[in-house]
Amino acid sequence: MRPVHPAEIPREEIEAADVSEDLLAVALAVPAHLVTGILGGTEGITAEYGA
Repeated sequence: MRPVHPAEIPREEIEAADVSEDLLAVALAVPAHLVTGILGGTEGITAEYGA
């Protein structure tokens, strides 16, 4: 079984809900580049953003 990045499942849910990364960033009050990085697998989910 291959390892799964923590953002893989949320990314699938977000795509299924037809929500843009920019809209999600606004809703979460975080920078858009952070959402893009997390969903792209280049940024980790820290305790600061995971809460």
